[in-house]
Amino acid sequence: MLNAFFNKENIKSFYNSDRAVFMLCVGIALFFWMLIKLSKTSVSSIESGIYYNLPQGKTLRETPPKKINVAIEGSGWDLIANYFNGKTNSIIFNLNDSPTQTIYQSQLKNKLSSSLDMRNIQITDVDLEFIQLELDDELIKKVPVVFDGDIIFAPTYSYKDSIKIEPDSISISGSLAYLDTIESWPTVYYKFEDLDENLNQSVDLYQESIQNISIQPKSVNLQIPVEQFTEKSVFVPIDIINATDSLKIFPQSVKLSYLVGLSRFDLITQDSFIVEVDAQKLVNSKSNTVALQLQSHPSNLKNIKMSPKSVEFFFIKKEEK
Repeated sequence: MLNAFFNKENIKSFYNSDRAVFMLCVGIALFFWMLIKLSKTSVSSIESGIYYNLPQGKTLRETPPKKINVAIEGSGWDLIANYFNGKTNSIIFNLNDSPTQTIYQSQLKNKLSSSLDMRNIQITDVDLEFIQLELDDELIKKVPVVFDGDIIFAPTYSYKDSIKIEPDSISISGSLAYLDTIESWPTVYYKFEDLDENLNQSVDLYQESIQNISIQPKSVNLQIPVEQFTEKSVFVPIDIINATDSLKIFPQSVKLSYLVGLSRFDLITQDSFIVEVDAQKLVNSKSNTVALQLQSHPSNLKNIKMSPKSVEFFFIKKEEK
């Protein structure tokens, strides 16, 4: 169908028609309209980056503006040429050792005029009247890294050991006023779900966006050891402290049930636990039962349950001769 439309006869007929003449006239009119429009003065807006060169051993107490909006005026041709020249609109200020420094609007305009590199473009306005800078001595401090996130294990799985972070501490540099308040540094928030195997991956550190603080390195390696847990039970004898020969308890042992990692299943025995009763608390007791205290147990056990939770006690009087 397209081949039939674009044959020689149809094309020749179109060029000889009034529609072709009309479209040609419109195109010529648009061309001259654009020439006239682009020759007139126009106003546009650009965004420029601001960079600060600091003296050796100095830092900024607070983060200054890094971008500025600039209103420029010039002919349409000049504005288009500036847009397509491929040059980045950015300015650099070299700071001195003075603790307090001010960059005024006139200085911003002069720097921006130089960066535009076109005489026919004028800067009419910038959105900052001045930039107030405060310099402080740069200090370096080493702080530990802490993981920020949620870890959700698959059913019957949990930690085999504690989380490891390598390196476990980082260097932060900045103003003394802010470094004194920092005792640790967090990672970016992460959420790990349905973990059923060891995790070993690089995680990014939180990037300070308010104060002028830098960190090194910017990422660490996170290790989460994972293993499957299973249930196990042991009978543990009850220890009586501060006891006399006349005190007796029943029963004399307690059943402990718990979840333990498979790697430690055979390592946990009744000797790994201490369950106690303090005889001194029983002398004036109005009841003949006492709650048991689990004084010691291995780490990394889950859901420890004791049965029974209390025992009966009684005192046996010796027969007089």
